[in-house]
Amino acid sequence: GAPGDADVAGYRLYRAPSAAGPFTLLNPAALLTTTSYFDTMTNVAEVWNYRVTAVDASGNESAPSNTASAG
Repeated sequence: GAPGDADVAGYRLYRAPSAAGPFTLLNPAALLTTTSYFDTMTNVAEVWNYRVTAVDASGNESAPSNTASAG
């Protein structure tokens, strides 16, 4: 689902050193419930690739979003 869908329980955020992966889940303990995230585990000069999935109340996970890079 898209952000704001009533059936979305939260989001899983994944990070990788390249767009090809491998992607690592950044929030295994709990779903994100906002659409913003501040990654404190990277250095200023590094470029990382991120993608997000939506998870519904039943635990079903969507296909990953397009990959976005930041750094």
